[in-house]
Amino acid sequence: MPAGFLLLEPVARMLGQAPPPPAGLAIAVLSIPALLAVDLGYKLLKRRHSRNGIG
Repeated sequence: MPAGFLLLEPVARMLGQAPPPPAGLAIAVLSIPALLAVDLGYKLLKRRHSRNGIG
């Protein structure tokens, strides 16, 4: 839904926004897998430490 607020130009204008430039859109799209990778790494580290009795 938030993507619709930015990418659909009539909706973005109604909210006083504008669609992002191509570079900004690319950064936003690439941040999704980066966020998921960091979250997975955190969960794996947390699981490993809890098995060892740390934390």
